[in-house]
Amino acid sequence: MMKLLNKVALSWVLALALVLAFVPATFAKSFPAESIENLTKSWKIKFNQPVATSSVTANEIYILDGNKKIATSLMLIDGGKTIEVTPLVAYEPGKTYKLEVAGTIKSTTGKTLAEKVSKSFNVLDKSAAIQAIQHESGDIVHNFIIKAREDVHSVKINGVDLHLTGWNEFSYGFTNLKPGSTITIRAYSSTNKILETKTYVVD
Repeated sequence: MMKLLNKVALSWVLALALVLAFVPATFAKSFPAESIENLTKSWKIKFNQPVATSSVTANEIYILDGNKKIATSLMLIDGGKTIEVTPLVAYEPGKTYKLEVAGTIKSTTGKTLAEKVSKSFNVLDKSAAIQAIQHESGDIVHNFIIKAREDVHSVKINGVDLHLTGWNEFSYGFTNLKPGSTITIRAYSSTNKILETKTYVVD
């Protein structure tokens, strides 16, 4: 119990007012990926204790575009228990970004998080046939979710048909992909015409 009290619990305030909380005993390394439309969306990260001002830096909290940090502003609100992260440049439609919080961030009482946590998010490209690519990798399976335009009838990755699992959403789990490999994603019309082709590098 004392060990739990020596760590700072944190929750993410996400879309639709969904709040996910966790404690170090069940600490998650990442939250599920999400697709957004707002090109300047801010993210609010809520803590159970006030955060030390010295921890509110781009070294502790940042958004990655690939391996590169994008410019953001960080603001402490809610009595220091919430950090609002706002991009200073608009996100690019069709891209995937990652919001990360370092495990070294501290509260005003000197307590720290257990480890770094992250959340990937995709920015929908409403004009594209392939609007967003969500990828979540496990120990064995690489799960892909492709958000598509209304006129897309089917989606294939490396020639494999994805399953229609939602409204204009296609998904599939691959067990034969390796980090660093490149996959080809194609969207097709009802007449089997290729509407768009994209490549994606597996991380």
